[in-house]
Amino acid sequence: MAFTGSEGVELVFENISNPTTWPKALASMKMRGRMVTAGAHGGGKVELDCQILYHRNLHIMGGTGNTPQNITDTMKLAAAGKLGANIQNILPLNQAARGHHIIESGVEMGKIVLDPTSK
Repeated sequence: MAFTGSEGVELVFENISNPTTWPKALASMKMRGRMVTAGAHGGGKVELDCQILYHRNLHIMGGTGNTPQNITDTMKLAAAGKLGANIQNILPLNQAARGHHIIESGVEMGKIVLDPTSK
């Protein structure tokens, strides 16, 4: 809201469904704003402030939106090495509890990878 002078944004594309960031995304929307949500990597369960939803007359849409061409283009980019994941930590499998702790702390900036071949 500070960035828009308290006006809010017209469109939010949200693809994480993180319980911390999702409510903030909703709160950033202007009157009659729209949110498209297309992912649940952050857990998939989020709190919905219905007062914001109703009073601002917001629209929330869900869906993946994949087309056969999207998939073909993505596979070509991946094969060319042009896609990558933001990996925060690679941990041995015996440190899975630590990985969960990192994720649950809510400060992760990337993926946590558990490597069963690492010790």
